[in-house]
Amino acid sequence: MILATAKILISTEECSSLKEKRQIVLSMKDRLRKNFNLSIAEVDFQNNCQQGVIGLACVSNDAGHANGLISKAINFLEQSYPGRIVDYQFNIDIK
Repeated sequence: MILATAKILISTEECSSLKEKRQIVLSMKDRLRKNFNLSIAEVDFQNNCQQGVIGLACVSNDAGHANGLISKAINFLEQSYPGRIVDYQFNIDIK
C-alpha cells in the first residue's frame, strides 16, 4: 500500500476575517475534490485569517500514480490560485 500526503501552506493575508479566509479555502477544497480523487481537509491555522494549511492524501498500489496525482493537484492549485501557495511538504510512505 502506498500513502502519498501533502501539507500545503496557503497565504490569505488580504483577508480581514475568518469568513473571507474560509471562502477561499472552501473554494480550493471543492475544486480539488472535483478534479482529483483525493482526501482533502484544512489541517492547521483554522482560526488564523492570514494563513491556512490544506492536507491532501491518496492511497494507491502504485507509487508513480500516487506521486503524479498529488503533484498534479499541487500544480493545479499553483496555477488556479497564483501567489496563494507559500510552501508545501510532500511525502510518500510504503506500507
